[in-house]
Amino acid sequence: MIIQKKNLFISIILLFIALEIFLTAYLSFLPGNDSYLCSTLGSCLEVQESIYGKFLGVKVAVLGFISFIIFLFLYFFSIMNKKFKIIYLIASIVGALIAIYFIFIQIFTLKKICSSCVFIDVLMILISYLSIKEYEYHQKR
Repeated sequence: MIIQKKNLFISIILLFIALEIFLTAYLSFLPGNDSYLCSTLGSCLEVQESIYGKFLGVKVAVLGFISFIIFLFLYFFSIMNKKFKIIYLIASIVGALIAIYFIFIQIFTLKKICSSCVFIDVLMILISYLSIKEYEYHQKR
């Protein structure tokens, strides 16, 4: 049971990070981001092209793509070496806080919703939650 729960955490977190990489790559590099992954309830293109869609002149989706690749490597390092667990945990919490910030920007400032952006943000919050639970699980051992 011990190995199964540990592997379950690892599998789910890796799946979510891989999904984050795929989605941010899609939003970063494919033209016409207002199509396949966005619902009819909002406008992904309007959100992505707003003043909050870039940071230091770089699309937030590109920064997310790069960040999630780094995050993936950080997670692998944390699996192999306990010294990286706290660094990974802090990174996941910072990521969740950034995700919450972007959700608030969409809802309260832009008053427009990008469904794929919100999905990416919610996944990051879930990753952070699972990472905290995984860390607590390892602390008990």
